[in-house]
Amino acid sequence: RKFMASICKRCARLAKKRGDYEFALDNFQAALQHDAIDAPGQVELARFHLDIRRDIDACEQLCASALRVDTNYSPAMALAAELLSLRHDYAAATSKFRQLVINDPTDYKALAWLIDLLRRAGKL
Repeated sequence: RKFMASICKRCARLAKKRGDYEFALDNFQAALQHDAIDAPGQVELARFHLDIRRDIDACEQLCASALRVDTNYSPAMALAAELLSLRHDYAAATSKFRQLVINDPTDYKALAWLIDLLRRAGKL
């Protein structure tokens, strides 16, 4: 099952690079059907929904699902914090990014988001 899911994810990534977004979406979803508790796969599909389809609600559901599978999975936490920022909940986003930076001080993407949010709030 995991092997089949990895093949589907590879096909989805290739289709995404080619610009065949419907085929990519179908393959990402097929990968999750083969391995429903694959947190990296869920985050990858969530990122696809956010970047390509601009579907914040679907992205948020997948991100929450990934965090239910692994509560400390930092890519899912970072995406959840980014979604909070996009929904203009800056206090909660700042809190999540601060937690990410505390857990991994070398997460420079989270640090950049945190600095940006603190600068916007006038706390930097």
